[in-house]
Amino acid sequence: MFRVQNNITIEQVPNDAYPSRRYTIYIDFLTAYDYSSSWAEQVSNGSITIPKNLYYRSYALNPLTGTLINIGGFGSSPLIMRGDKVTLKAGYVGYNLDTIMEGWVSKVHSGIPMQFDMEDNMFILKQTVLKPKVFTKTQTLEDVLKYICDSVKETSLTYLANSSTTFGDFKVNDETAAALLDRLNKTYGFNTYFRGNELRSGINIYVEQDINYNTFIMNGAKANVIESNLEYFRKDDIPLSAKVYSVNTKETGESTKDGKAKTKKERLTVLCSYFKGEEKTTIIGSDGYTPENQEGERRTFFYPNITSTTELARLGFEQLKKYYYDGFKGSFTTFGYPFVKHGDEVILKNPKLPEQDGKYKVKRVNYNGGTDGLRQEIEIDYRIP
Repeated sequence: MFRVQNNITIEQVPNDAYPSRRYTIYIDFLTAYDYSSSWAEQVSNGSITIPKNLYYRSYALNPLTGTLINIGGFGSSPLIMRGDKVTLKAGYVGYNLDTIMEGWVSKVHSGIPMQFDMEDNMFILKQTVLKPKVFTKTQTLEDVLKYICDSVKETSLTYLANSSTTFGDFKVNDETAAALLDRLNKTYGFNTYFRGNELRSGINIYVEQDINYNTFIMNGAKANVIESNLEYFRKDDIPLSAKVYSVNTKETGESTKDGKAKTKKERLTVLCSYFKGEEKTTIIGSDGYTPENQEGERRTFFYPNITSTTELARLGFEQLKKYYYDGFKGSFTTFGYPFVKHGDEVILKNPKLPEQDGKYKVKRVNYNGGTDGLRQEIEIDYRIP
């Protein structure tokens, strides 16, 4: 039988109220944790619950019990506070521990047992207010990410633009870095997430160097799938559609007072539909009205600086075909080993129905652990040919 092992490291971060908070705290037992990680959400977050009747290690072995221990409250210097750095590792005794998360304490709850919430590095970007700046139409997403990382103090962040593209004039208001990234997502469809200290954003989601391959068996004596919410579909059973749009800058033919050419934003939108192998393209008018999705799956894709609806539709169908396959959709639950991250590829095997075997991209992983063991709920994105 596998025995669970959990390690929590909390680095106290000093502030104006408590400038002497500089200890590093180690805890090797917890009641429960949960953590959700995906490229589809800007923030990966979760919570940790720890019993009060426990010892922690810092400069010495200390009990968490007693009236002198202040957990995130008022009075003496709190042991754990919002803004402290936290790392959670978990696994089984005899195996390497995997890093479930690295981030920051976002909230400390009152009461017993002790519980605190945590977020990845997006927590820092929520606290970072940017100075106003205008990016010209020749600058790229990479320039925007560099500006954000350079604006963050006391934290070494790197960046990776998954799409090397320009997208027209872009103004940074007096807003937080997280709010700016959210605006980029809503306006241009750039998905943003952290992998460790690397800030990633762009149209292309998956990064090749991240990929690990793991096999999961659904039935039989060697099965390592505990619970399945997967459903097998034939590709002809589900209509697929995607709203595909582009924003580009066009000259109006007029000039400003200083002689520069006037420009305006142009938005092109098409609706790409795929059913029973047939492609259908609907051109959307300038009002942007798109027919409601009556059945099947609807997605949204963005491609910058496309000036032709024909080219826009071609790109949309190229992306939409990834989701047009015979295979599984949904999620499944497995143990804490082998460790899986979003962006990995998993091979699903069904000994009873081998024709259903296939390889899939991982979109999201929800981690749960504690005294009841370790679990990973893995959501798949699409099948890999």
